[in-house]
Amino acid sequence: MSGRCWVWGRQDHSTPTANQLSLPPLSSSVQRSGVRGRVCRRLCTGSRPGSRQSRDGARAGCGAPGKLPGRVVLAARDSNKDEKKETNKQKTFQKRFVLTFTNRLFPDTVTLGRGKSGNAMFPSVTLIGRGLGGPLFHKDEMPEHFHEHFIERGYRHPKSSAWQCVLSLFDATNETLNFWTHFLPSWYFMWVLKGLAETLDFQHDPYTWPLLCYMFACCIFPLASAVAHTFNTMSEKARHVCFFLDYSALSLFSFGVAMSYYAYCFPSGLVGSWLARNYVSGAGVFAILCTTASCMTRFMRPSVLRQVLRLSAFAMPYIFNSSPIIFRFLFCTEDERQLASHTLHVRQVVFAVAAAFLYATHLPERLKPGHFDIVGHSHQLFHVATILGVKDQLQAVLLDMQERKAVVQHWTRLDFASSVGAMSLILLINTSIILVFTLSLMLSKNKLFSNSTACKCKCS
Repeated sequence: MSGRCWVWGRQDHSTPTANQLSLPPLSSSVQRSGVRGRVCRRLCTGSRPGSRQSRDGARAGCGAPGKLPGRVVLAARDSNKDEKKETNKQKTFQKRFVLTFTNRLFPDTVTLGRGKSGNAMFPSVTLIGRGLGGPLFHKDEMPEHFHEHFIERGYRHPKSSAWQCVLSLFDATNETLNFWTHFLPSWYFMWVLKGLAETLDFQHDPYTWPLLCYMFACCIFPLASAVAHTFNTMSEKARHVCFFLDYSALSLFSFGVAMSYYAYCFPSGLVGSWLARNYVSGAGVFAILCTTASCMTRFMRPSVLRQVLRLSAFAMPYIFNSSPIIFRFLFCTEDERQLASHTLHVRQVVFAVAAAFLYATHLPERLKPGHFDIVGHSHQLFHVATILGVKDQLQAVLLDMQERKAVVQHWTRLDFASSVGAMSLILLINTSIILVFTLSLMLSKNKLFSNSTACKCKCS
């Protein structure tokens, strides 16, 4: 016989004796409480404790043979309660141990509170999942300024540590592919720069200095973007600083593009024009304005106006920098039309337009919110289109540099000051702009969005 209750069928009129029965072992607490004695008296006498028959059976001894009724039900309720208490204590200890260990390993990510079930041992938020970098949250659990348009899940903790941010790069978050689609291309451009350094004389040949500046920008802007997408969930202010860095690198890249276009791709029909005389300096002004305007939009509430201003801050420098290439498409000579770089320039413009379209429309996640949270949303496609366009642009610049050297080096000479020096100056100015906005952000005592949705992940 096993279990906590023994039942003899009603049709069985046999009367087993007490010697034929065996009691299961009871816990020490049950033995101390006297439950075993009461159970033994009932088993031997077939009556409840305290009755006359029970007292007679007790005087006769538990081992004495006695008669039992046809149906005997043994229910040790007191022992069951004690066993449940001990089990609950063990479960409580295990839960506290696991949560304590988790908080030590992933600080500021798991918060004790009463959840929907009212159990204080469970977090008070709905966790979408958990990875190496900690728990992932739904959009409704996050502050408003951490929201991404039409992205419902896969959000990291808004106060993650630096180590958690690094570990989250191997989790299925809505930022994971944003990182890898720019981090890996940055290493590709570094590999290209290494190969060019082995074949070209960057140290002594002034003709290669604009290319060196352009390659430096090609390596920096995707790397800065990858860093921004990695650490933007450390805090509210860290998020803004990360994207200050991202915007500055993009504006620096736009200046590097203008320098390479002027040195190697400038059409012969614009030689001596106003645009040729002011092209590089104008690109520098646009780069500075781009950094300033895009950083200012970080202080605006999420709206269509903010998105338009930010998109315009990058679209205007691109249009200005691409104007010589557009002129080549429309009014190029027969020799320029036969250049191998012509198709690459066209394809680069197509990728740039596609990238701007994806950034502005938020397709395809706009059509099905929640379906492209981890893979396939517009920002990932925007990164891919941007990198493919830069790759075609780089190949076109290298081809023009090789095929048009005899033509362009007579009218577009750039010395060290107007190439490397100008790039260093723009880098210094952009860094100063970032420091000013960062200092203003750190000195501000109030949150940028006072009316934003409160965070429900208990991160404060």
